[in-house]
Amino acid sequence: MATQAIAGAVNKVLAAALPGLVKPIGMGVYNSSPVLKKIIKTNRRPWEGESLQGAVVTSTYGKASAYANDDTVSTTAVEPFTAVQWELGGYQVSINIPGQKIRKVQSSARKLFELAKSETTLAMLDMYELMSTHLFQATNEPKGIISLSTMSDASTTLAGLAASSTWGGSTTASGAFASQGKADLMTLYLQLSRYQGFTTTGGEDTPDLCVTRLTEWQLYWASLESSMRYAPNGPGDVKMQVTFMGNPVMKDEHVAAGVWYMLNTDHLWLYVMDGADFELMPETRDTAQPDMYARAVIWNGQLICDSRRYLGKLTGLS
Repeated sequence: MATQAIAGAVNKVLAAALPGLVKPIGMGVYNSSPVLKKIIKTNRRPWEGESLQGAVVTSTYGKASAYANDDTVSTTAVEPFTAVQWELGGYQVSINIPGQKIRKVQSSARKLFELAKSETTLAMLDMYELMSTHLFQATNEPKGIISLSTMSDASTTLAGLAASSTWGGSTTASGAFASQGKADLMTLYLQLSRYQGFTTTGGEDTPDLCVTRLTEWQLYWASLESSMRYAPNGPGDVKMQVTFMGNPVMKDEHVAAGVWYMLNTDHLWLYVMDGADFELMPETRDTAQPDMYARAVIWNGQLICDSRRYLGKLTGLS
């Protein structure tokens, strides 16, 4: 049976509707991820250039001294910064609506809009799943965003700079939550709180977000004092917001089993390229599928950090 091309009037309706749908639905990708949602509120910046250059502090000047009268002062040149280079990541997905589906509902503007919305939502779910998978996988996706797993370890070369004591995270091998989970969490929290101003003398630059799977979240919840979990003089319903050291403990099923991330989001930024922030591309026609309305959506950007010392994780929780 021969196919029939999509009516021009319907094309105009979809061309007008989809741009208004893609942006808000696309922004839901950020809101669906606890990490991206928190970063996007305060640490979203425009991407500039082919790649993003930065500098990280890898040493101190080490030249300060006490003196009296005519003691000399050291004027030896010291380079405490090391250059890093972040590469742009990209994601794409297409919204494909068969012409046959369109013709079934084209007599109703409301049904046509709902069809476009449902197809757009499904496409954005694909992008969310892929970006979230890359965000927590064990290795970096060469064409996508940097993984928090590699950012928070102490061994992976990142942004062209080899891991070191100053350019590496903190990974702690943990174990049974009942016997050591909370103690390991506190040890990691104190470790990540030592680096105010890139020193190890302590300070208030502390982690502000924990992310783990539902399984590990429940292990932590079960370890808390039972009298804290319920609303006093109420119906007995659970009313407690789960936190660690006052910071939210969020659930994300894309996190690997047994892993608990502890992050300081003041040192994480999401750079996004203008014109590629869930941008709808022009309609294309596939000669093999002439009865198909297709529009691609693209996203270009990268998750970066200025210091990996503020990022850590527990592994092996059970």
